[in-house]
Amino acid sequence: MSSAAQKFQINSDVLADPVQSVPRVFTLSEIMLAVVIGLSALIVIAQLVGRHQQHQRRERLSTDLQIFASELKKYHRRSEIWPPSTQGEAVLPAGLEEILQTTHWTHGSPFGGSYGWVAPSADSATGDGADRLNRGAITLTAFVRGDPLAITRDDLLKIDRRLDDGDLATGLFRTGFNGWPIYFVED
Repeated sequence: MSSAAQKFQINSDVLADPVQSVPRVFTLSEIMLAVVIGLSALIVIAQLVGRHQQHQRRERLSTDLQIFASELKKYHRRSEIWPPSTQGEAVLPAGLEEILQTTHWTHGSPFGGSYGWVAPSADSATGDGADRLNRGAITLTAFVRGDPLAITRDDLLKIDRRLDDGDLATGLFRTGFNGWPIYFVED
């Protein structure tokens, strides 16, 4: 071997240095970075799950209202009268007990509160006044102390866009007393 090659020959004893074989330890800054990334990921996941759950609640309320309205219309077509208004929380409209018993009517809405039915007034069929369309209303109220109605205006607007015209002051889906939702049913 030439003398130049000997100068650049790697000594195997240097590679076996005991300091180099000690396992690498993470620094505090690396650990903190991992914790921050992990917490950020958890926050993002929690927000996504929350949005999805809120979307599901709006979908369930929208579907409930459509099912209830459909059953009330069927009753009206079959018997040529609307069922009388309900009195009290979660009371099923007379004549629809068997049909609506398996729905969410008796369990309340996904936002709390209870469903109710307000039949058209007796003079609405004559065309007297604003209710000349002969329509009743499914209401969502929260008169029971332990069952508040936790629905936001944003939720109501999104439901209105899905069911109706996107305006809470007009159309079939509106807000009424206390800002609680009303869904008009007409045949």
